Amino acid sequence: MKIILYSDKYRSELELLLKQFSQEVFNTGTADVDSFVGCHWAIYLAIKDDKAIGFSSFVINTYFGLRSHTLGNTYIYVDSKYRTSKAMYLFSIQAGKICIDNGFPLEHYYSSKSSSKLSRKLDGKKIYEAYIYEVGDVEKTFNKLINKVRIEE
Repeated sequence: MKIILYSDKYRSELELLLKQFSQEVFNTGTADVDSFVGCHWAIYLAIKDDKAIGFSSFVINTYFGLRSHTLGNTYIYVDSKYRTSKAMYLFSIQAGKICIDNGFPLEHYYSSKSSSKLSRKLDGKKIYEAYIYEVGDVEKTFNKLINKVRIEE
């Protein structure tokens, strides 16, 4: 098992992993590899027997210039068949190494309770929570209120 920097050699395998992740976490099973690669500072792959079995991705984040730089570990995903392998362990250590090598604080995002176990040894500062509200719910809540807002163009 080894961790490598992403290259187009593994494009189709990354796409498959992204679709698996999307299905598992967001229940959609879609992926746009070009957009994913283009929006990340770095993407690393876990390779076993010359096959990509997982990925870890990072962005340099300033929240659009509103605060100092952090290294955002946006996603860590390992194919379910390999979750008992060393891949998750290596990705967790790798996040720390990249943070230290680049001198940026590490920022993790959690899509499930189990993913938050990755940082159980760290004492981080919680900066936000994110929620998704479906259009129907927003409509129900705001429908009688939106006519009070006039937006000029």
